[in-house]
Formats: sequence, C-alpha cells, structure tokens
Amino acid sequence: MRMIMQKVTDLSGKELAARRNLSSAVYPPDVVANWPGRSIEWASPEWCVMCWDEKGEALSHAGVLIRECEIDGSPVRIGGIGGLMTHPKARREGLATKVIKGSLEFFLERAVDFALLVCKRELVPLYEKLGWQLYRDKVLVTQKGVTTPFTFNLPMVHSACKAAPSSGDIYLKGAPW
Repeated sequence: MRMIMQKVTDLSGKELAARRNLSSAVYPPDVVANWPGRSIEWASPEWCVMCWDEKGEALSHAGVLIRECEIDGSPVRIGGIGGLMTHPKARREGLATKVIKGSLEFFLERAVDFALLVCKRELVPLYEKLGWQLYRDKVLVTQKGVTTPFTFNLPMVHSACKAAPSSGDIYLKGAPW
C-alpha cells in the first residue's frame, strides 16, 4: 500500500482512470442520479491524497484545496478537504484516516490556519474521533454568483497552524468543497 499527495493536474491518465473507477465503486450511477447535492456548484480540488494497492488500484481518496477566506470579515487561510471516498472492499482498514491525516500534514506545510470539511450528520462521530469539531456558526458560499449560507451538509473544522475557530461566520469566497 502506498499513499501519495499530488496536484490533480499532474495525475497521469492511468491515475485519473483509477480515480474514476474508485468514484464509480463508491457512487454508482443510480446513487449519483438521485443525489440531492447534484444541483450544488462544488469546488474542484487542486491536490489529492490517494492510497493505492500494489496492483495500482485507487482504494481511498481525498480532494484538497487551499483558499483565502474570511471569518467575520478578517482574512484566514483555510485548507479544504472534500471528495473523501474509500472503495467498499477496503473500508474499515483506516485508509480514510490516512488520507485525512495526510491532508492535515499538507496544510501544516502550506501554513494553513485551519481545515474545513462538510459531511453528512451520520459521519460527525467518525470525524470527531479524528479531532474535528462541528462548526455551529454560518458558512457562506457562492452559488450561481450569489453569496448564500451553506446548509446542505454540516461543517467541521480542525486546527492546523492555528487553533480551529469556534465561532464567527466563515465566508469561503467561492463554492464549497
């Protein structure tokens, strides 16, 4: 098993195909067709952390980006994690934890203030075990050119170079991840 952190634009054709295969295994077409988040404009990751098996199959993935944002009007550098997925046959092996920890290490290297992800309610306890905190104030995003509160999933924050905030409206200055 190997783990890599790589710019998305540097992924080879074979790596992109492996990532698509992973996505199809985690999100089959019938699930994607009925997913309520399809209408949301999502940010594309700049980097990704991936775990690979010895045959070159992608087993786990997290999309990563860094963005200059604001909390109550003050500038802040946020590291975003999105698109977390683990192949059904490789679940419960700690791979998602590895790619999340790899993302957090990357944020420390890049002087990110704190990390933010959004997740379904049932995943909150899993992330809390990894040190994430539910964020109870507003997260504002841009959708179709309009700033709007993000209410689709629950925001969670994790400390990086600074302590994760516990309050204040976070403005992502773009689409959510």
